[in-house]
Order: sequence, then C-alpha cells, then structure tokens
Amino acid sequence: MPEITLTQEGELKFERRLFTIAETAANARALRVGTIKNRVAPNSKKPFPIPVIRVGGAIRFDVKDIENFLPVAKSLFEC
Repeated sequence: MPEITLTQEGELKFERRLFTIAETAANARALRVGTIKNRVAPNSKKPFPIPVIRVGGAIRFDVKDIENFLPVAKSLFEC
C-alpha cells in the first residue's frame, strides 16, 4: 500500500499517482473491492463515480480523482 501523509497545509500527499482497486477501496473506506469491480464493468447499470484508467488488463484510479471523490462520498454516507 502506498504511503499517504498529511502536509502542514492539511492536504493528503500520495507516493504514487495510480491506485489499484484494492487501494482505492482502502482509501474510500465506504466501498468494498467487489462493489468497485462490479461498478467499473463496461455494462454496469450503476457506473463507478471515479473515472477508470485501463492499463492493459489492469484497472487503475488516479489519486486526484479519488481525492475529489472523498468529500462527496463523506456527504453521501453521513447520517
């Protein structure tokens, strides 16, 4: 798992730019790996809200897209 640190300005700093499905699930925390896999499928009825980068047969997510999604996800899952 890539190292994630918090800067003095309160921003997250990531070691790498592209995350795997498992790393994305670990950072989003509200989603399971299986949910993400189902939602990134080409014919998914509920597409995943973070854009997918396909590298060969691998699925990756850009750290910037994950960072932009986290505040939205937090507001969706708060009670």
